[in-house]
Amino acid sequence: ELLIPRKKGASSEDMLKTEREDFLNQLITDGFLVNLNLNLLTDLYIKDGYFYKGTYKRSILLEVGFDFNKNIFESNEFGIQGIFYKKDYDLRPHWMLNTNQDKITWKCEPKIITHNNKKYLILSFDKKTDISRFKKFRIFLKEKGEFKGIVGKTLEINDVKF
Repeated sequence: ELLIPRKKGASSEDMLKTEREDFLNQLITDGFLVNLNLNLLTDLYIKDGYFYKGTYKRSILLEVGFDFNKNIFESNEFGIQGIFYKKDYDLRPHWMLNTNQDKITWKCEPKIITHNNKKYLILSFDKKTDISRFKKFRIFLKEKGEFKGIVGKTLEINDVKF
């Protein structure tokens, strides 16, 4: 995220709002847009997604419906899988080299943000690899902690580029 020098007379709340808006605008402007239109859960509709790779983190901005239940994140978190193209196996993280592992996984808790009369979930997670194009990308909800299965539907996108 960008650090912006404080302007004379600006409160820390004003600065945080400016940083958040700049970060969201960067995700929307520079991110790879995918139209999703999927109910991940009965009351969690995802309209669009923006995929963005920063220097150290990857971010996914998901536009959601206003009426979703925030309480689902008390016991659930997002699980994310990126499946590699075979041609990129040599570019996988060092701990995956000399294996047949074809996917990398992440988990994260979303930040919920309202911006320009739209509600978003921001998923940010460590980059782990410089590979920017994935054969398949999966986003799903799972119970916090150890993986016991998927909660709801899986969002699966082919040929995603960060």
